[in-house]
Amino acid sequence: MVLLSALAMVLCASTTVAEEADSVYLLAYFRTPEEALHYAYSEDGLRWHALNNNRPVMRAEVGNKSIRDPYIRKGPDGWFHLVSTNSWKAINLIYARSRDLVTWESQRLLPVMAAIPETKNVWAPEFVYDEEQQEFLLFWSSVTSPEGHQRTWCCRTRDFESLSGPKILFDPGYTQIDATIVRDGTTWHLIYKDERGENKRDTDNKAMRVAISNQIEGPYTPVTGLVTPHLTEGPAVFRAGTRWLMVYDHFMDHKWGAAESRDLKTWTVLENALTVPDKARHGSVLSITREEFARLQAEFGG
Repeated sequence: MVLLSALAMVLCASTTVAEEADSVYLLAYFRTPEEALHYAYSEDGLRWHALNNNRPVMRAEVGNKSIRDPYIRKGPDGWFHLVSTNSWKAINLIYARSRDLVTWESQRLLPVMAAIPETKNVWAPEFVYDEEQQEFLLFWSSVTSPEGHQRTWCCRTRDFESLSGPKILFDPGYTQIDATIVRDGTTWHLIYKDERGENKRDTDNKAMRVAISNQIEGPYTPVTGLVTPHLTEGPAVFRAGTRWLMVYDHFMDHKWGAAESRDLKTWTVLENALTVPDKARHGSVLSITREEFARLQAEFGG
């Protein structure tokens, strides 16, 4: 149930496209059992090469000392901002910032769900920049009671220090995780994992769907069926030339997959087109300049 191709521009004010000759794609990911920040690079968004010999480029120094699901974007302030899960059961997320993707500072925990004492977890945080309000919309998945289901929550911040109170960004009425948001013209697309069911080969869900809105904070309306194969998660969506690419984690098969689209709704799986570093897990893709990449190569090799 996976189909065709796309066109547009990635949401965050920081994001450029590596189709330009002076850009390179950078994949930020984690591995198990290390659970730290790793880098890989690509010229086409499909063939990825590890930096630093697939060893961590930064480890967590706070909280549960774990970096999972790293998400990096460059803000209009010139800083690269990192947010990540801080382990399976953590109720805070990790934040750090960098000018060059090499030296990171201000590593700390963000208590995004502090106002909801029954919170059980904070997973897969990401953010987009709201140009009209000149602030970041930060979002993640959380369960807030034993009988509840995973929903996408959000808050707003200008500096990743002062945070607005958390509120629900997206709840289709069933458990879902790993939301990512991209913008195509005036339409915001929220791509998420339908988390219903069990991790079994005959599952009807456990794959990505797409919801849309004409506003950054929604409401978002699901508009597709499953757009990736069963038993996939951790979508990273980015523009590559005149198409959109989505890379994702086949979490039970220890491999990744890729799909392409022209409209962010109809997706075609690219069979055997993707290569990623050994044991790579859930990550995010951003475009960096050749100068930024040269600094990474000088520091980490590759």
